[in-house]
Amino acid sequence: MQSLEHQALAYFRSKPADEGYDFFNPSRCALSQFGRDLGFPHLICPDSLEGTVSNRMALALADSPYTFGALADRLEKALSA
Repeated sequence: MQSLEHQALAYFRSKPADEGYDFFNPSRCALSQFGRDLGFPHLICPDSLEGTVSNRMALALADSPYTFGALADRLEKALSA
């Protein structure tokens, strides 16, 4: 089974690259959308970052620009480091 980070990366890649998300809005955050769509309802930005996801994933989510394409690129780079 893939790690949560790799599952999230695949999900973020499945979204249109130029589609935006709102890191500060719990219902529109990329992590919240991933959690809701894939059965992890406890994942809510920014509340569930600390202690729930790795620092590298939290940094990728919190950095801008807030588009799924940019997020996927950041997370992929972090995972390969």
